[in-house]
Amino acid sequence: MGEQLVVELCRSGEHEATKQPYFEKWLREGLLSFGRPGTEGNRYAISVGIKRRDSGEVMQDYLTDIKPVVKACGLAFPTPEALGLEMPTWIDWSLDGVKPAEAGRWTPRAERG
Repeated sequence: MGEQLVVELCRSGEHEATKQPYFEKWLREGLLSFGRPGTEGNRYAISVGIKRRDSGEVMQDYLTDIKPVVKACGLAFPTPEALGLEMPTWIDWSLDGVKPAEAGRWTPRAERG
């Protein structure tokens, strides 16, 4: 429901001046919440079972999950440099082939294949 509301608000035309800056602000916060990928602390957390995988992998899954909404809202991903984040160079930011119609149709990862 949240995704649908965001898409409707972005498509209304009332938020053109603010939607991209707010998106970038909250995208940064969201990505920061996963921790710094490839660091000693990240490797330690994985080795002792606190985490199951590197933060970079979690970041990629998050970005992949939100791509339909990003495209449906007419937003663009900023660069990691613009966000001021350390991220793996292999992260896929591309929106090529992403279908905006998939926004709001979240399904558990296990069902996506």
